[in-house]
Amino acid sequence: MVSSAFYWSLTISQFWDVRRKDFWQMFIHHIATIALLSFSWVCNLHRIGTLVLLLHDCADIFVERLCDTSFLALIVVWISTRVGIYPFYIIWSTSVRAPELVPMFPAYYIFNSLLCLLLVLHIEKINHSGLTTTWNLDLVYPNCIGSYRQHTSHSLVN
Repeated sequence: MVSSAFYWSLTISQFWDVRRKDFWQMFIHHIATIALLSFSWVCNLHRIGTLVLLLHDCADIFVERLCDTSFLALIVVWISTRVGIYPFYIIWSTSVRAPELVPMFPAYYIFNSLLCLLLVLHIEKINHSGLTTTWNLDLVYPNCIGSYRQHTSHSLVN
């Protein structure tokens, strides 16, 4: 429930923050996340809801300390959890394994559709925008990212 309140605050505060290029993508992401949290709570699917939150929040650890190695760790963890573990373990479990184990109900299909929507948003973020330009890391952390890029471009030249 605390996470649901956090995502509600992110959704509402988006309208007063600096307008980002991925405004609607993040808006849909936050609404889908709130719906997933609500469905997992109401339909007694706590394990899936908890795993989705864990996978999505583990990359945020590196955002707080976003310099040099932490930046690389952020990218690796973000991509591996949201495009690796999330579809091949979480979505696979809810789509393939769950129907074999328990009887399905109408909310299940909505729940799986929301899980797949989040996956599509993750892939779209990587394919069309790039992680650093979408998150505007240059503007938020100019010293860290700038020094990271200078360090990598310098090491590539030498």
